[in-house]
Amino acid sequence: MKVEKVEKHDNGTRLDLASFLREGYVDKSVSLFVSDDTDDIIQIYLSSYEYGNMTWKRNVGALEVHKWETEEDLEEGNFLSRHFPQILSDGLVNDRKYELVLMDSVLEDVRKSANLPSELREEIVRILESVKGGDLRIRAKRNVLPAVTA
Repeated sequence: MKVEKVEKHDNGTRLDLASFLREGYVDKSVSLFVSDDTDDIIQIYLSSYEYGNMTWKRNVGALEVHKWETEEDLEEGNFLSRHFPQILSDGLVNDRKYELVLMDSVLEDVRKSANLPSELREEIVRILESVKGGDLRIRAKRNVLPAVTA
């Protein structure tokens, strides 16, 4: 996993991290939206090529957890979906176990990433572990996340 982009958004900064299966194909990604004034983590978006994606929001928790359609899901579908399958996010999954599997998948990728500076890697792991543990009010450590560059 590596830093893909750091950009200014409204009253905060967005940090995008990603790992790739090959060029142009994202394996896992993390997007953090951080308040510039308070260093509060406002929102987190996680994505896993294998499992799906989720959005976490401060004071709320997991808003949306989507899983990718599997071959078994396609077999159970209707005539049209069996003949014209699509791998897509098929709606919300209200399953905490699935949410944890998705988070563990992304966390593992961050932990083993040699492309991130160790202090940044440790901070991202701390933030994601807090999300996994159910913390709804996470604050980033000051001066650890990369700054926006012109």
